Amino acid sequence: MYLRKSEILLKELLNDFRILYLTGARQVGKTTLARKIAKDMGMQYISLEDKTALASARYDPHGFIDSLKEHPVVLDEFQYAPELIKAVKLASDLLPLYERGRFFLTGSADIFKSARTQEALPGHMARMELYPLSVTEKAGTDFNLINFLLAEKLSIPDTLSVLSREQLAQALLDGGYPELQGKGPRARQIWFQSYL
Repeated sequence: MYLRKSEILLKELLNDFRILYLTGARQVGKTTLARKIAKDMGMQYISLEDKTALASARYDPHGFIDSLKEHPVVLDEFQYAPELIKAVKLASDLLPLYERGRFFLTGSADIFKSARTQEALPGHMARMELYPLSVTEKAGTDFNLINFLLAEKLSIPDTLSVLSREQLAQALLDGGYPELQGKGPRARQIWFQSYL
């Protein structure tokens, strides 16, 4: 697993907000990151791809959320049960002012982009988007490639010496989807075709 630069920020946001929504394209690593954070922070993890959990959430949204009162919870693939929005809002409204990090929601479809759903949780929720792996995440460095490319003078700093110029070019061509790392050119091409 790659160390994601956003992990620290996500943990900070869980300490500052009652609800955190992590969105991003499919296969960028949301579930892997959410599972890690759940483990690190002692949160319960529930995937709404699980048919039993999803049926329960859709059949009785308020009862489903009420059953999760004991621990902070990650609800992965939240977009499959938009019925839960009102139940999460009610549960959030009833929390003491000091309680934070109660709900960590993830989803490939950003159901909170619409005006109707944004109005449901004003002030309760932080929203973040996860992108594919950056070159620095893949290399395990703190070097910022964008700043490097936009600088007036291009010189590869010592912090990026772990990658040769050829490796850097290949890293850019390989892309940042975690599943692609280590695959050959043919497998990458087929993966991208399937993804599209």
